[in-house]
Order: sequence, then structure tokens, then C-alpha cells
Amino acid sequence: MKEYTLNLNYLFLCGLFIVFPTFSLPFILVEIYNKKRYAFILLAIYMGLCAIYYPPISDLYRHNSDYYHYTKLSFHDLKGELRFDFILYLISYIFAHCNINFEFIRFLFTTLSYILYFNIFLFFAKEDIGIWSNKKYYMLCFSVFFFHIPFFYVCNGMRYGFAVTLLAYGFYLYHFKHRNTSFLFLFLACITHFSVTPIVIVLFLYKFVRIKRIPIIIISIIILILGKYILGVVIISIPFITEDLRDYMMGYLLGTWNGEFLEYGSFLNKLAFYLMFYSIYPLALILILYNKLAEYKLINLLILLLCIVSPFAVIFERSSIAIIPIFLMCMMDVIKMSQKYKLLYVLLACFSITFFSNIYRERVKFAYSDISQMLYKPLPLLLFHEYDLYWMQENINSTGELKYYQ
Repeated sequence: MKEYTLNLNYLFLCGLFIVFPTFSLPFILVEIYNKKRYAFILLAIYMGLCAIYYPPISDLYRHNSDYYHYTKLSFHDLKGELRFDFILYLISYIFAHCNINFEFIRFLFTTLSYILYFNIFLFFAKEDIGIWSNKKYYMLCFSVFFFHIPFFYVCNGMRYGFAVTLLAYGFYLYHFKHRNTSFLFLFLACITHFSVTPIVIVLFLYKFVRIKRIPIIIISIIILILGKYILGVVIISIPFITEDLRDYMMGYLLGTWNGEFLEYGSFLNKLAFYLMFYSIYPLALILILYNKLAEYKLINLLILLLCIVSPFAVIFERSSIAIIPIFLMCMMDVIKMSQKYKLLYVLLACFSITFFSNIYRERVKFAYSDISQMLYKPLPLLLFHEYDLYWMQENINSTGELKYYQ
């Protein structure tokens, strides 16, 4: 009888999700509370649907424009345009020539990201009997993992957000599951976005490096003071990079994307930018104070890496977003060993602020989007939504910003 009831719940929820995805959310959360794995998949699909309705602005505008550009290219021409981190461009080319909407790539990237993060959550929840046996701590832990997922980085930036997902899952497989498939995920992360490569190198090398805390602190202070100049000299002196790549990297170090873009906009927008990744600070502080972790060398090296890039706003932001999932997994070890489950409240507060700061920064984009259709359209129609070339020409200028909000 119990099995029959479970099957009935499963069929009812899946049917409701197909007809009215948004109205099925409370029931999905109930089934997550009941620890039903299929509910996590439904929630991941729902977040993928939300990604479909994110309007093609900023980075997403450029990726969308590339998609339309690829419709005119042969594969031979495409090979001449590909670079080291080619995954998104190759998928866009395939989808463009198969006449599959670009939005579906966002759906796949986002849905897969949530499924991978939920797998990590379930591993840590099951490993800690104090969390798995206590529904309150179980839902707290789920909320922490849900709010820490960089949704907007996956559905807007796409390349970097998905690379961070692959990096996090690769680290989870490498460090906690000890599986060789971790190398595949870490390699895929690098060829999705090259900027996660330094973190991947740290993940491989930290076990072979002898580290003492005091020298790390001294080096970190020196780098905090002189980091911008040191990195600038290093980049200028690298003999094998092209002039275009050197200019591109220096733009992040000394140009607009070093923080000049923060000179424009309101105080709340600037505050929201820093709150998007501020959770790295309490995470780092707790991990530094708790020195019994097997990962202490990794944590020290990653903090050193953050110090190196700290003078550069965007690079620090991106590095923080990539390191936060790694620090969160280390924090789950701290909670398990110390049995201090109240730390989950601290993590939830940090990641909630981060999540809602992202929503605040993206509020205008959603105001001009078609996301209201999520309230009444069934799943099949939501999947085929498209911001076509005409919509982009009518609403987006040549720099990828909204024409009505500049």
C-alpha cells in the first residue's frame, strides 16, 4: 500500500509539473523534504526553465549573436574561430545547424548544473547522520546548497558558470569520492572557460606542496599591497602569449573590468555587486580558524590565490565564485567533525544574502523579459520559448544592453 501511495505521488507530481510547473513547486519541496531523488531532478528542470526566460543581455547577448553567426559558417570555418575553451562555441554551432533554439543550451547547462550540485548535497547529507536523521538540519543544508548555486553565472555568463559547476563536481569526485572520472570533469571545466585553470592546477598540486601558515600570511600581505604591479609585470614579460591576449588580460587588470565599471550606477548596485560573492569571507575565516581539516593546505593555497587577484575586481569576483563551492564542501567536513550544526544557519544567512543580491542586480533584466509566462504555460510550451533575432534588434543595443535602460 505504501509503495502504491509513493507511485501515486510520483505520477501526480510529474503530471502537475508538465501542466503547471510553477504551481508544482510546493509539492516538489515537500518531496525533497521526504528525500525523494526525483524531486531534485524536477527542481533542476524548473531552474533550467527559468534560465530559458533570462533575456539575452550582456555576455548572453554576445553568445546569442555567435549562435546566429554560426548558422552561416561551415565546420571548416568554425575551426578557424575556435580557441582553447571551445565547448560552448562548438555546442552553439551544432545547435544552430540543427535548428535548435539557443535557449535550449541555457536550459541544458542550468539543469545539469543543478543536478550535479544536488548530487553533491545528497552525498554530504547522507554522510553526516546528524543531518540525514534530522529533518530541520537536512532542509537547512539543502537550502544552503540551493542558495549557493551561481544561477545567474550559469544562465547569463554560461561559459564561466558552467565551468565552475564542472570544477566543483570534479573536486567532489577527486577529493571525496576518489574517482578517476574527476579528471574528465576538471578537464572539461578548463576547456569550458580557461580562467578556472589556475584553480585546477592548485587542486592537483596542493598535496605535494609543504605549506606553513606564517609564510603564507606574510606572502599574502605582500601580494595584497603589490599584487596589481606584480601581475602586470608578469603578464607583460610572458614571451609566448599574443599581443591580443596580452591586451585582453591587461583589460581585466588595469582597464574597465578592473573596477572602472563600478564607478557608474547607484550605491545599492555597487553594494549588490560585492554582496554577490562576499560569502567567501566568512567561509575563509571559519576554515582558517578550524585547523584540523585534511584540506588545510588546499585552503591556504586558495586563500593565497584570492590574495593575488584581490586588487582586480572582476578576477576576484570570478575566482571567489569558483572557490566558494570548494570551501562549502570543506565546511561540510568541519560541521561533520565538530557537530556544530548551528553553522548551517550562518551559511544560510551568507548564501541567502548572496542569492538575493544577484536578484537585485538582475531585476531590470527580468522586468523586460517574458518570465511571467512561467505562471501559466505548460512545460512543452516553456521549453520552446525563444528570444529571436527580431526581439534582440528591437530591445538590445550593439553593446548588449537594454535600449530602454542605459
